[in-house]
Amino acid sequence: MMNLFYGKKSIVVELGNKYTKCGIAGECQPRALIPSRFKSCDGQLIIPDKLGHSSININTWEEILLDLFTKIFYRYTICSPKDRNIFISESLMLPIPFKRTICKILFTHFLVESIVFVPSMALSLFPLELSSGLVIDSGFSDTRILPIFEGAVILKCAQFINIGEKHVFERILDVLRTYPSISKNADRVITKYMELRLSLKEVIQNVEELPEEVDLSELVHLEEDEHFDESTLQDIKVKFCYVKGFETIPNYENINVDEYTFDTTENIEYKLPSNRILHINENVRKYPYDIMFGWLDEEESLCVKILECLRKCPIDTRKILANNIVITGGNTMVPGFKQRIIAELKHYIQLPDYQDLIGLQGFFNIKPSPFPENILSWVGGSIIASLDFEDACINRESYIENPYIPIPDWVDSFVQLY
Repeated sequence: MMNLFYGKKSIVVELGNKYTKCGIAGECQPRALIPSRFKSCDGQLIIPDKLGHSSININTWEEILLDLFTKIFYRYTICSPKDRNIFISESLMLPIPFKRTICKILFTHFLVESIVFVPSMALSLFPLELSSGLVIDSGFSDTRILPIFEGAVILKCAQFINIGEKHVFERILDVLRTYPSISKNADRVITKYMELRLSLKEVIQNVEELPEEVDLSELVHLEEDEHFDESTLQDIKVKFCYVKGFETIPNYENINVDEYTFDTTENIEYKLPSNRILHINENVRKYPYDIMFGWLDEEESLCVKILECLRKCPIDTRKILANNIVITGGNTMVPGFKQRIIAELKHYIQLPDYQDLIGLQGFFNIKPSPFPENILSWVGGSIIASLDFEDACINRESYIENPYIPIPDWVDSFVQLY
């Protein structure tokens, strides 16, 4: 496979359940983030729960992927794919039929030179210059934990939690419905003054004569069947949510939470697209992420799964893995997330159930990343795509001779990089 300095640069594509990222090998960030919302030929909107795992048939996926890669090559990266190498950063368990569909489209429609499939979690180590680490990837649909030791993926020790960003969104809605959060009479006043772009407090100050029956301070509950679109929930999560401290850890509240400070004593006003005023209270800000730390089921707690993963790993690898925890995925980009993990791990390891891991006390450490967590794996792919990777690639000549050629095992090829 041609490297960065000879011939055409490779195109790097990361397929995600929420976004597809694309760019050119050697660059420090993707050129585009494309929402994973697709349209079939008949115009039907398709939002897959997990890429490649949905009930969508292969023929429909072929139409969708053809349109997706056309946009990637000619709209976002603005380069011809012919005779180029395509580097695919994939989900850990992407189905083989889905991979074959990708190969068919890229080789027959776009005439690419070669294709490489590598799991995104393994790529997260390269920007941090690590050969060993415990990778925690929390995305839109689920959370995965994968140990990698000296380039070898210990797949039998991997852990999975069916909790991701979409479940945090559901939790935000649940908390909003629990507490009165909508101004009952604000619509009648805000509509009149919305062209002035005033906040609720400014409206109150500027309105000299309000009918006595209009009480702007009165709040009511959201309707049970009321839902917000995903972009609104995303905006609320990014702007207001954080992971609250683990109460059983002394002086946790004194820890600097990613240099963020929070004023949680007052409600925060948030203007919805419908011009209604939503009041974000402290509970809406700090409770949604409890779902990832055993709020519904302690066995589904992220920290419990981390310890279970370490317990299954060979004993001589545990300290190195615990000392090189790598956090990746857009769902982890919230203040207090990393601190909560370390605090809970230090607490759980002292319990009788985890006495066999007591030797890890003092070794837990999350590696700081020079890149945002949501693009960390793509950057790793950008680095690897700049290197010689012939043994793991599928070239066009081999595919034309045999369309059912076995896809190279990424576990073996990943070890060869070290």
